[in-house]
Amino acid sequence: MKAIKHGFIIVVAMLISLGMLAGLCSAADYPRVQIKGTVKYIAAEDTYGILDENGKKYQPVKQLPKEYRKEGTEIVVEARRRPDIVAARMWGTALEVITITRAERFISNEDRQATTLLLRRLDAFNAKDLAILQQVDNMARSLTQDQFDSWLGGYGNFILHYVETVRVEANLITGFCLYSRELQNGIVFSGNTQYALMKFTLRQTGSSWNFADTQVYRPGNGANVDTYIQDLMAKSKIKYGTDNLAKWKG
Repeated sequence: MKAIKHGFIIVVAMLISLGMLAGLCSAADYPRVQIKGTVKYIAAEDTYGILDENGKKYQPVKQLPKEYRKEGTEIVVEARRRPDIVAARMWGTALEVITITRAERFISNEDRQATTLLLRRLDAFNAKDLAILQQVDNMARSLTQDQFDSWLGGYGNFILHYVETVRVEANLITGFCLYSRELQNGIVFSGNTQYALMKFTLRQTGSSWNFADTQVYRPGNGANVDTYIQDLMAKSKIKYGTDNLAKWKG
């Protein structure tokens, strides 16, 4: 028995010295995680690693696809951390990458959920349908039709242009969006298009998500609002493939 144990230790040592040791657990035993980070080139290893937002280092088990092998590229990966895989020289925790996307093109589940609700909200505005709005917006449930009409203030043709979210708790999503609206008269659009930035909070109750809060969003760092809006329109074309999210195919 001692001889078997001794032999096993020798085999393990040989595997480590030759390169990589895989644990007894299968890949399925490790949960999928989402990691946002930056690609780093490790010259000593002639390979590429990932440095996440918290400064944690990861070494992909397989070489990153060619288009992502560039120092400083910001990415989002769906992956499995693989502490069972140990190499002779490791830059960071072994990472089994399942999917990889450039950060500016990544659309999260929270983005999708918020976009769906925001489109329904603006559809209610365009149709001047309070009942539809009340289905998705808790704050609108006490409104009368006259109050709703006054709130709209003669505006129509509401268009959602950009959405960005952060999920802060299991049942809360916060984020901001860019939308536009046009002042209407009784016959045609006046051509008076206004852009607006809105911060929102969504709350999940059971299986349903609803708006729990909305307020004006103001970009920080003294950003010029007009320039900021144009930047978001450009970002939306990269992220969603369009700057009119009613036409988004996601």
